[in-house]
Amino acid sequence: MICPQHCVCQYAHRMDLSISRWIHAVETRQRKGHEFVDSSEDALTNNEVVTFEDDIQPQNNELLKFTMCLLPSNIEPKDLIASLPHDVEALVILSTENRKNLSVLVSDFNQLFDLKTLEIRGSKETEFTLRFDEPISWVNHLSIESVHVEAAETMRFRPNLEDIDPSQNFHYVPNCEKFEYNISFETPEELKELEIVPYEVYKMEKLTSELRMKTISFYGWDNLKVLSIKGCEMHEIYWEMFDGLSNLEHLALENNGIKEVPAFSFYGTPNIKTLSLANNEIFDLTYRSLAGLLELQLLDISDNNIGKLSEQTFPPFPKLQIVDLRHNPIKNLFPAIFGVMNKTEVLYLGSENVPLELNARKPFEYLTSLVYLEIPNLSVPQMDQNTFASLDNLQILKIRSGNIPFIEFDTFSKMLKLKELHIRHCKIEEISMDTFFGAKNLEIVDLSHNLIKEVPPGLFDDQHDLTEILLVDNQLKTLPSDIFRLNSLKMIHLLDNPWECNCDMKFWRQEMTNKFRSGKTDNKCSGNVLKHDKLNCDGTTTMTYTFDHKLSPRCKTPSNLEGKSVFYALRRVLNCASFKSASDALNPPKVTEKPQKKIAIKHKYEKHVRDQKKKKQKEAQRNSLHYQLFQRRNYENLQVRNFNSLDNNEMSNDL
Repeated sequence: MICPQHCVCQYAHRMDLSISRWIHAVETRQRKGHEFVDSSEDALTNNEVVTFEDDIQPQNNELLKFTMCLLPSNIEPKDLIASLPHDVEALVILSTENRKNLSVLVSDFNQLFDLKTLEIRGSKETEFTLRFDEPISWVNHLSIESVHVEAAETMRFRPNLEDIDPSQNFHYVPNCEKFEYNISFETPEELKELEIVPYEVYKMEKLTSELRMKTISFYGWDNLKVLSIKGCEMHEIYWEMFDGLSNLEHLALENNGIKEVPAFSFYGTPNIKTLSLANNEIFDLTYRSLAGLLELQLLDISDNNIGKLSEQTFPPFPKLQIVDLRHNPIKNLFPAIFGVMNKTEVLYLGSENVPLELNARKPFEYLTSLVYLEIPNLSVPQMDQNTFASLDNLQILKIRSGNIPFIEFDTFSKMLKLKELHIRHCKIEEISMDTFFGAKNLEIVDLSHNLIKEVPPGLFDDQHDLTEILLVDNQLKTLPSDIFRLNSLKMIHLLDNPWECNCDMKFWRQEMTNKFRSGKTDNKCSGNVLKHDKLNCDGTTTMTYTFDHKLSPRCKTPSNLEGKSVFYALRRVLNCASFKSASDALNPPKVTEKPQKKIAIKHKYEKHVRDQKKKKQKEAQRNSLHYQLFQRRNYENLQVRNFNSLDNNEMSNDL
């Protein structure tokens, strides 16, 4: 392989290419759905980011003949491309910031018959133009970034393009339009020849042919599977641009300043699985804009200016799994929005800056397959059963901020599969004692950064799998002791609350409050293959937790304990008689079913003997107090050494 002076030529794995990593990330996100979620914002639980590197299979990461070239200032791009090895399979062209007025024709690459992947990257400072004249029919992956794209005079369109009508095979009309127009079949004779078309179609037809023919076209790129155009200031798109791309699977048109998506824009790409229009200026969508995408599985319209969603926004999406509408100032959800996407499993909805208001009675109706829902900002007077009605399969609900003063009883009673509930920064003041009744599979409840003043007793009685509770930064002064008796609970965060320290806290457990989630372990298949044992592959994941004394909750009152650890106060200052920091904490009373009351006649003499025995035991305990303290200290040193180090630190601070 003879390599030009300003290039690097080598064998590289397919996954070393940026476009290949992007494709793999998209496909992994489709495959894993709600599992592929970045939880890095949950700093208190130290949740790890789900990665996809381990999913790369060797057969998808073969070696390619790879070339990367930096366009120098003293060589014409055409000459550099002509000097490239003709058997190159993956080519990356980079421009330098000090090179101006660069121009490259697509036909310049036509000599590279083995080329499968082409990436062309410019910069904001470089005037780099890619002119489309002839297609490269054998290229599979094309990525263009920060490059001006324009049509050459010799660019080809489909013959008889003007005779094609994209709306011919599209017959869907939302119910609201059927009701609104109520067009009768008994049309007067004089009106039969008139064709009533939607306004979007009318605008599309009125565009002059001269303007439309100036746009680029990918007609003839027959084998193109991935197309990414980012930061190229391609403000307008038309269906003719993508005509003939029947093999295209992934399309990204990001950061191009697109304001409008005309009707039937993707008529020529009926088989795409992922579509990204992120980081544009789109202010509205109609069901004709994305019409015909019956194979679509992932739709990303994040970081745009969409302000409302209605029944007229989306066309039917029978296979759509993931919808990303983050960072859009969506304020209103009108009824029957999601009736055309009842297979959707993951939904991101709304903006941090504009609160989403749920005006409809059942705003998420028809989303019966939804597993993951994230809302950055939600504002409702109260949360009740209708708020999340129909979300019977929801497993994770995340509300990042908002205004939700009250959560009513039975709000989550029909969400039997809900595992994680995160409602943070929502100004919650009150919670009904039956709020979580019915949500039996809850594992994580995060109500941090709210205004909660009281946790009702028995709030989590119905949650037998609950492992994590986060109540950070609320207005709590006390907690019901039954929370610490939950058998499944591994971690409870109580920082930044005005705790009123007293001996009612004697059942608080330091090994729960002072832990954070530090990772997870996938339970591998077990069994001896050589001995022909049956493999046990349960597919479960075990969370690991780490002790950290910095997570210890602090007293607010009384004043002499302000800022001190709750456990220091119980052990060293309040001298609570029944507080045994190590033994009681590590062996708390177990939560068991209340036994049925039994009526039994007990002999008075037996009761007298039992009382006398207890009295003697107490006297013996008082007489051997020094010995018990010595034994308890040894036990603490062996089991919870971190507790004593915390006490010593606290005492040194006091001194």
